[in-house]
Amino acid sequence: MCCAGLCSLAPRVAFADDYLAELRSRADAFDLARHRQWRLLLHYEPGLFAGVTSTADSNNFFLALNGKTRPRAELKATLRAFFGRRRAPAFSIPNADSSPATTG
Repeated sequence: MCCAGLCSLAPRVAFADDYLAELRSRADAFDLARHRQWRLLLHYEPGLFAGVTSTADSNNFFLALNGKTRPRAELKATLRAFFGRRRAPAFSIPNADSSPATTG
């Protein structure tokens, strides 16, 4: 039973890999990383000498390690994240109970 369950996952994983490859190929073909909307979404501004740099200062904002200055790398990392393939976050979400109480 367990083997049958694992074997049935193989086509889904293969399909997901193929679909991810197709999305990445289309993103490259349409040069989406250079589109205005993508650059606005990630707060990219023209760099001092060349390229772009995001005004977002937190490393946790980006999925790609070099996403702050590489829109294409960030787009590819974002597509990977849709399929559960992303680097582990470098932070944890604080517990709501540990926040300081407000007085009023």
